[in-house]
Amino acid sequence: MGQREILDAWLKLRYRNYNKIYQYYFNKERAEDDKNDKELKDSAAMHLTADLPPVAYTGKYFSEVYGDMQVVLEKGELRMRFSHHPDMYALLQSLGGNRFYAIFTDPEFSRAVFPFTVENGKVRSVTVKVADFVEYTPYEFAKIQ
Repeated sequence: MGQREILDAWLKLRYRNYNKIYQYYFNKERAEDDKNDKELKDSAAMHLTADLPPVAYTGKYFSEVYGDMQVVLEKGELRMRFSHHPDMYALLQSLGGNRFYAIFTDPEFSRAVFPFTVENGKVRSVTVKVADFVEYTPYEFAKIQ
């Protein structure tokens, strides 16, 4: 018996199957996540062209919270490499414009859309978001080179 069931019994409330309730909401949220992920995968599979050539997004980036990150072109793909996670990278697939679908090699970090900020035809920064249970707030990385 869980804490909620014990508290309900103590308060003389009727029995509620909290497992069933939480499972319902978990399944609903997971279905929504799967649907959104499928839409992003489908968009990436269209091979939409980014506003700038891939090499324009490459370079060194810095976040005051995280530190260093690099965007590199390897095997014809854009990849983000993180200084504090040397064995992990995020594959970037263009969604058109200056948005990329990012897939981390460590699934714990999840998948997300990373928008690059461009001014006067030059990349200025990128917003990086990982799974909420890893880090709730997004990181802003400024391009330094």
